[in-house]
This record gives sequence, C-alpha cells and structure tokens, in this order.
Amino acid sequence: MQNSNNLIRNKYHSLILAILVFPFLYSCTTSEDKDTFAYFGGHIKNPKGDLILFLKDGQAIDTIRLGIHNTFLKKFKNLEEGLYTFKHGLEFQYIYLEPTDSVLIHLNTWDFDENLVFSGRGSEKNEFLVNSLLNIENDEKIIGSYYGFEEEKFTFKLDSILHLREATLSQFKSAVEDISTGFIHLAEASITFPFLRRKEAYSYFHKHALKLAEFPVLSDRFYDYRKHINLNDNALISFYPYTNYVTNYIYNAGYKKIATHKECQVLATNMLEVIAANIAQGAFKDKLLKSVLVNDFLKGNSTCSFSDRNLKIFLDNCENSAFKKEIEVLIKESNLIKNNQPLSPFNLINANNEIVSVGEIIKDKPTILYFWSTEFMSPKYLSMRLSYFRKQFPTILFVGIQINDDFIIANKKQKLNLGAQYKIPKNGLAHSYFSSQYPRSIIINNKGTVINGFAYFNSKFFSPQLKQLIK
Repeated sequence: MQNSNNLIRNKYHSLILAILVFPFLYSCTTSEDKDTFAYFGGHIKNPKGDLILFLKDGQAIDTIRLGIHNTFLKKFKNLEEGLYTFKHGLEFQYIYLEPTDSVLIHLNTWDFDENLVFSGRGSEKNEFLVNSLLNIENDEKIIGSYYGFEEEKFTFKLDSILHLREATLSQFKSAVEDISTGFIHLAEASITFPFLRRKEAYSYFHKHALKLAEFPVLSDRFYDYRKHINLNDNALISFYPYTNYVTNYIYNAGYKKIATHKECQVLATNMLEVIAANIAQGAFKDKLLKSVLVNDFLKGNSTCSFSDRNLKIFLDNCENSAFKKEIEVLIKESNLIKNNQPLSPFNLINANNEIVSVGEIIKDKPTILYFWSTEFMSPKYLSMRLSYFRKQFPTILFVGIQINDDFIIANKKQKLNLGAQYKIPKNGLAHSYFSSQYPRSIIINNKGTVINGFAYFNSKFFSPQLKQLIK
C-alpha cells in the first residue's frame, strides 16, 4: 500500500507542478518578501463537479475551480495556521496548513478517504491526520464487541489499542522535523478523543448489551480522565473526534441525571441544561444547543414538536440570532399542516418538467410525501431507507419532493432507486412546508386525510405509524 501511494504521489506531484506551479515561480516581488504564502492544489479523478469549497470552522472562505486536467491550485497570503476542510461534491476532508506549506493532493472521488494522497511541503502531517481518522473507523468495528465486558476488562482492551495509536504518534514525532505545537495538539486529539468517547458511551452500551434494568455502577477512577479535559478548546471545535467526544459526554451526563434525579427524566432537557452549564465557547455552545433541540424535535415525538421547557432553555442560552430565527421558522412550518384534516392541494414538477397536482400523484393511495435536501440526507442513505420501507410496506406510495434543482438528473447518473422524485415550482405553496429545509414527511391515508403533518424518517415512531396507516 505504501509503495503504491509513493508511485501515485510522485506521478501526480510532477504532473501538478508542471501544469500549475510553474507560473507562480516568478510572481513574487520584493514587497511580497515580507509576506508568507501557502499553496493548496492537486488533481481530482472522477470529479463530482468543477468546484472545491475551502472552509474554516464550517464557514466557506474560498471557492476553488477545477481547471485543465481536473487540476487546481490556490495561493493564500499570510494564511493563519490551523485546521481547514475542503469539500467536493457531498464529501469533505480535513487539511492542516501552516503559512508556508505547499500541499498537493491526488483524490479519486470513488473512495474519497481511502484514495486521498498528499505530497509537497506539509504533506507528512496531513497523511498522519488522514490515517488517524481512518483508524477511528477501523477501531470502531473492533471496540463495538467490547461493551459487554465488565469495567476492568473493557478498560484494559481499550487501553491496549490506545497504546498502539500513541506509539504511532511517537514514531511520527521522531521521524518528522519541525512539527508545530498546533499540529501536535490536533494529532493527540485525533488519537485520544475517540477512545475517551467510547468510555463516555460505555455505561449506556453496556446496559443495552447485557439487557440490564439499570446503568452499571462504575468505580470512582473510571472517569479520571475528565480532570484533564477542556470542554471549550477553541482549536478543536471544528474537529469531529473532539466534538463527538463532547457530544457523548453530554449524552452520558444527561442519562446520569435520569438515573439519579427523579425530577430529571427527559433526556433532551437534561442535555440542554448540561450544555448551558458546561460549554462556554459561544459558537460551539450555540451549535450544540441547536443540535440537541432539533434532534429532539425530529425524534422525540410521533408528530415533531418542541417542548416549552426545551425551547426556553435554548432561547435563554443561545446567542446566535440566525439559529433562533431558524427555530422560529421550524415552529411556523410545523403548524402549517394540521393532523386529521384533508391535505391542501398544491402543485409539483415531475422529471419531465411538467406541472402536476399532488392529488393526481396520490390517487387515493396511502402515501408518504417526504421533503428532503442533500444538506441533511445523502442520496445514498435515502435510497437505503426507501428500500427498507418499500419492502416492509409495499402498498404505501413514497413520493420525494427535493430542493436540489439538478438532482433528478443526477439521480439517473448515480443509478439510485429513489422512485418518484419531484420539485417545487418557483412560487409553489409547498415551499412554505419546507422553508427550513429540515427533512419532513407527511403521512396521508387513502382518503387524502393527513395522519401526521410532520414526521421524520429516522424517528422510532415512524415505522409504527406506517403499520397503522395500512390497517
């Protein structure tokens, strides 16, 4: 594997340098000598479009267009050192850049992570980072079988794998010169936090693995590592191994309140209170608050709704006005379609660009109208869910209403079995049902009556409602 990567690296490093870097060799002037320049470029095989988004902390800061031979190069003046992401199509990957790095990539989109090769100055640290993230996925398959073990054996098994990952980091530090303290901090986080996340999840998964009535009683030392954890690390708030750990910590703390306080039996409420009390970093705190609130909205009830208590905690503690507006829109949107009433007629556009009424599409059949966008649900995942539901409920009609204008065409190219897909006319009434763009399903019986105006595919209540629909 390593030899193969080296051949690919050498081949495409030479190609990209020849095509793209040469024009920059003589672009510097004496006034620029005071500045630093970082370069990010590469070659994309089987591209999913002609654009690459370059992001920092989830915000797009540049758009890079693919050029000749699907290559690209971007020059950054006085770039801030840190963790960035680049996104192409529906996939993204991290990249760590310092002010004088010149990182080139070769990427085959058919297997985004496995076929990503780095070269150039700064490549070693990015190769280490990608391999660490791939190790997380590989370790997960093994560690999933450990949750049935008692505390001592579970800890021993977990520590054994962790020590191997730490040894890899030590070798990296010895082999690579001039590694910045910022990257070392990130590299340590990429190794440590996935294991700490699993310790946070142990109590819950151990209970379920052994079908216990109560959560296990753990020793005082089991959570000793928390003494050294910073829940407000600004350098890591856009790094998923860290944010996943914090999220699991919040879940664990929420379940503990259920187990120890009779008055705290609502998990989402507990989690919102834990966030409000423990997370100080503004943007991170706001994101977590919204995530818990919306997740409970989508999955907490058969018909999606907010509890007054949860909404109050969110509004009292969230400082992001855009998030608050988003929740206001979601509340308004959820109230537009009433249960146990006929569905108001509206028009859609089919794959042939023809206007059709929703009544013509349904034709007295039990129907699920599901609104969706690729921002919240990948086409591949949607195809899998639809396949499952169609097998379980073959008499129910599933009708997709999507916000991505070009997806009906893209669907044909990807050969995904999504069935009937429609778009909303420019000024169509249905836009108001999907203004928040959160995935929404409307359950309608064979008489055209709305059984549930706002259901969610991934809710535990969804399948039982479909069973009731066909009785």
